[in-house]
Amino acid sequence: MKAADWIVDYLISKGVADAFGLPGAVVLEFLYAMDRRKAELTPHLNYHEQGASFAACGYAQATGKLGIAYATRGPGMTNMLTAMADAYYDSVPVMFFTAHSSEEIERKMRVKNNQEINTVAIAASVTKYAARIDELNTLEKEIKTAYIAATSGRKGPVFLDISSSVLRQDFSPSSFLMLDESSKKDTGKVADAIAAKIKTAKRPLFLIGNGVRQSGTAALVQQLAEDAGLPVLSSRTTHDIMPNSPMYFGFIGSHGTRYSNFILSKADLILALGNRMAFPEKSKSFRPVVEKAFTIRVDIDKNEFSRNVPNSIGYEADLGELLPELLKRNLSYSNRPQWLKICNELKNPLEQWDKTPIVNLLMQIIRATDTKNALVCDVGNHSFMVTNACVYSGASNRTLYSGSFGTLGSALPKAIGAYYGTKRPVLCFVGDQGFQMNMQELQHIAQNRLPITVVVINNFSSAMIREREEKQFGPHFVHTTLESGYGVPDLQAMANAYRMRYCCVEDPGSFQNFQFPQVEGPCLIELRTDETECLCPSLPQGNACQDLIPAIPGELYHRLEELK
Repeated sequence: MKAADWIVDYLISKGVADAFGLPGAVVLEFLYAMDRRKAELTPHLNYHEQGASFAACGYAQATGKLGIAYATRGPGMTNMLTAMADAYYDSVPVMFFTAHSSEEIERKMRVKNNQEINTVAIAASVTKYAARIDELNTLEKEIKTAYIAATSGRKGPVFLDISSSVLRQDFSPSSFLMLDESSKKDTGKVADAIAAKIKTAKRPLFLIGNGVRQSGTAALVQQLAEDAGLPVLSSRTTHDIMPNSPMYFGFIGSHGTRYSNFILSKADLILALGNRMAFPEKSKSFRPVVEKAFTIRVDIDKNEFSRNVPNSIGYEADLGELLPELLKRNLSYSNRPQWLKICNELKNPLEQWDKTPIVNLLMQIIRATDTKNALVCDVGNHSFMVTNACVYSGASNRTLYSGSFGTLGSALPKAIGAYYGTKRPVLCFVGDQGFQMNMQELQHIAQNRLPITVVVINNFSSAMIREREEKQFGPHFVHTTLESGYGVPDLQAMANAYRMRYCCVEDPGSFQNFQFPQVEGPCLIELRTDETECLCPSLPQGNACQDLIPAIPGELYHRLEELK
């Protein structure tokens, strides 16, 4: 068989069923190899390499499987870079392919052959593994090494640049084996140390992050929390891990749920599971919390412990091995019911505080969606509104974000990948600005009649940056409002052009009467809001983490502060 056919066989053997990209001369062997096996590994045509790459990210996020993106050399490869970085920051397993047709570029020569570029040097800083393959005898080792890097430990993207001549050559796989060099950690001792700390703490809690999802241990965390009576807080992008558990008390952050930040402020022990604790080191809002409480950090990536978190200890461990050990230990103690009572006394009066009209509408839309359908959310003010709506409605839908890299425009192509990964309808939330960054992918949705509903929250402005401009420069805006150079296309005309059903809610006062359209094919919903609508809640710089705005009545705030 040709080398390209062997690569496809290998990917199929690993459960990969879909790939995303654009044709290019140097990758045609790979594309045609997939086409020969398209019943098992289907290549999907996107309309920009960034869109294809984000589709592969969405596929991997929604399924946990390896995502595949491919592009031609030069500009095709550089167009993949933003999605590559997005996958790296959020630990998403994606294999990015490109190809070349000339020898490696000499370092002192700027251009030797048109479109050829030092791809590995470019990709290396945003991938777990990057390699150039010029010889057939290195192909098998590099492909298998890349796969293991992408899918093991702290997962993430890998990049391979393969000579087009190698792809065409006849190839016979060897008995090459990858050796497992991981060392077995003594998780029993780690579990003993953690259990001892939990048993002596008065107000312990779990703070979970994406590492729980990556390790597939959500059920174990929930069981441990419920058995031990431990409250659980999360990062914003992991609110969907255990949303229906009575132990879950929302997500923390500068726009977190109010009661979550309040609960965090009262903890004396924080057990961070796969959570990076990525607040700014000099934060006047969150640093006092970790200076007061002791923090136990559990992460599979020991490099995370170089982040300065005071009053903490870090354990490099696989949650899949550690949590079963913790479940063997009795972590309950007599004061736990009182701590949970305080958590609920904080949650009950604050839960309704930030349900603005737009959040209430988003809650209606989410509740009208089957819980088995994925939600995909873009970047911007609307993203926090969607997260609040998910938490307040108790939504258990898998929700995809661009978390750490915060890539505007990623949601629409990710929704495509999520659909192919799950073969179920997808609900995609995007702002009017992010929508314009990859709206060419509406063509893929339309021509394939994918059951993707795109909800555009349109405030006719770049709201998040507009707020920043107002704080720094007063009422003088640049490129963030209609009057200062920003613009939005006619979304109804766009929906018509792409043969999508369209509906619009123009008056915020009518949000409560909105009926979510139940359609089988593509649909675009425009929700119009005012450009001055602020993101609620918000944590002003320097405030205590529980002191968010709009401020709650002083009497209520002080009563909650005094809960013991």
